[in-house]
Amino acid sequence: MRLRRALQRTALALMFWAGAVTTSGVALADARDEARALATEGIDLLREGKPAEALAQLRAAEKLHHAPTHLLFIARAQRALGRLEEAHEAYVSILLERLPPDAHEAFRAARREAAEEETAIRKEIATITIEPPDSNDEMALVDGRALDRTRLSYPIGVSEGAHTVEVKAGDSVRSVVHVQAKRGETVPVVFPRVPKERTAAVVSPWPWVIAAVGASGLIAGGATGGVALSTRDDAEAAPSQREGADLAASADTLASASTGLFIVGGLLLAGGAAWGIVDVATLGSDDDRGKATLVVGPGTLGVRLTHGWL
Repeated sequence: MRLRRALQRTALALMFWAGAVTTSGVALADARDEARALATEGIDLLREGKPAEALAQLRAAEKLHHAPTHLLFIARAQRALGRLEEAHEAYVSILLERLPPDAHEAFRAARREAAEEETAIRKEIATITIEPPDSNDEMALVDGRALDRTRLSYPIGVSEGAHTVEVKAGDSVRSVVHVQAKRGETVPVVFPRVPKERTAAVVSPWPWVIAAVGASGLIAGGATGGVALSTRDDAEAAPSQREGADLAASADTLASASTGLFIVGGLLLAGGAAWGIVDVATLGSDDDRGKATLVVGPGTLGVRLTHGWL
């Protein structure tokens, strides 16, 4: 019994959902058909030389259902009424819209025609081009009208005369430029770049640590060499041959150790000093300073120098 009631409730819910979807689809189709009828009437009025009445019908059609073709004829009606800046903006809105791959050919044709007419109407109005601000948090404004970054990819149509272009970050005004626009001309606006904060470079202590270790090696090598010479003298003055041989062997070992300390210490001192000198000489910001690196390998000890701009 419970199962039957549950199935009945599920069936009723599915029927309600299907009815809602069907109703929504019918409403959408009705709106599209009504928009098409209004647009057709508007286009006919425009061809009859009645741009004001045509514009009202076309705007009503666009309000019911969006289509690039509506915007194209809205732009043409505005152009016929002498509202050239508004017409230009309508053309640009068509060009900024991303059509899906399966878009109707009429929409693609509307885009092509809008591109041609947008270029042509620029000769009849004044335009401003704005280089996008550095940061996505910043916004450009023309006479207080905010423009998103995508809108800046096309010129902004304005009336002849003085205009104010700003860059804002929130409520803070970063830059202001005043321009004088003339019909048929484009005024480029480029805001000064905000300099990036430069970080102070720090001299690495490691070259000098290595040089100090090398110097210590030289000192130790000298001391070990002195002990080797003293031991050699003791071997020559030894009272017995066996004792002299033992002391001579110790002297040879100390001499070898002294030579090794001299070689390693000298290399470390030279390499560390060279690294440190280059590091200081190339001191600058992180962007343009050089970089020196100690290179140690079999039979190799040197400094590799690279530049921040390479």
